This record gives sequence, structure tokens and C-alpha cells, in this order.
Amino acid sequence: MSVKAELVAVFQELLARIAPEARKNPMAMILLEQLGGYLNRMPEAQAREIAAVMVKYGERLKRALEANGLEADRA
Repeated sequence: MSVKAELVAVFQELLARIAPEARKNPMAMILLEQLGGYLNRMPEAQAREIAAVMVKYGERLKRALEANGLEADRA
């Protein structure tokens, strides 16, 4: 799977998890849908750059979870 395809898949999974709350705010849903469309249209090189940044965010989030006694790999 390409980096872009994986990035889109990750976004879709996150969207599915936050959609119930976001549906309470129509503007939030519009913005999330626009972002999803943008991710689908972006060039692969840009997707790789964004994925690299997300890896760093992931490391920060993992440390925060662990600092609060939570398992980072629990989905």
C-alpha cells in the first residue's frame, strides 16, 4: 500500500471514531469531509511528508499515554 493510501486509511479510521461527536456540529463534518477529499487528491510526495510528521506526533502521543499509565498499543 502506498504512503498516501495508508494516510487516507488512517484518516478514515480517525474520522469514523470522531464522527459521532462531530455530527453535532455540521461545520466540523464539512471541514473533515473536505480534508478527506484533499488527502485523496494530494501528490504522493506530499503524503510522505505529512506521514513523517504524523510519526513524530504519534511518538509524542505514545509518550503522553505511557506517562498517564495507559497502553499505547491498545486500539
